Amino acid sequence: MVPKKPEARSSGSRSTGSHDDPRFIAVARGHSRRKGIPIPEANPDWLPQARSWYNSLKLSGQSDFYEASDWATAVCAAQMFHDYLRTKSPGILAQFVRLTESLGATISDRKKSRIELEDPNPADADEEAADRAVNDWQLRLVKLWALIRRSRAARPEANSAHRPPEARRPPSPATFLSRRR
Repeated sequence: MVPKKPEARSSGSRSTGSHDDPRFIAVARGHSRRKGIPIPEANPDWLPQARSWYNSLKLSGQSDFYEASDWATAVCAAQMFHDYLRTKSPGILAQFVRLTESLGATISDRKKSRIELEDPNPADADEEAADRAVNDWQLRLVKLWALIRRSRAARPEANSAHRPPEARRPPSPATFLSRRR
């Protein structure tokens, strides 16, 4: 039996349900004008928490995608946050939360909007030194294993029957190294 293809939507249809098929969600494309957009400064009259929140948007990766209207929304949100901190009004807090969601201020908001920020490749300054140290220790253990084997081979009493079987022979280097992982 041949499965039916989902029916294609008209270009004007908008479904907001969880049954949206990503193959049929149209993306409108346009030209960005974000180069040269002046980013507004935080209002000095805002409380420190509101200024800090607004300034954190400038440092966040998603702000690379902000247009002028997004920055205007961020200013409105910061003003609402300032007002909430002064009044503790739940209505103002709800509006602030909605605005921050639309700006992608938290990781869950970005996931809902399908925005993924990549971490810069962290450069580990001492990674090579750590690799050398691990390799040196592995070499020391292999040499130690060989030394133990030679010394036991030289002493017949080391292989006596009164010792448990696992103690009669040291493990091979491969077995020893695989136990570490």
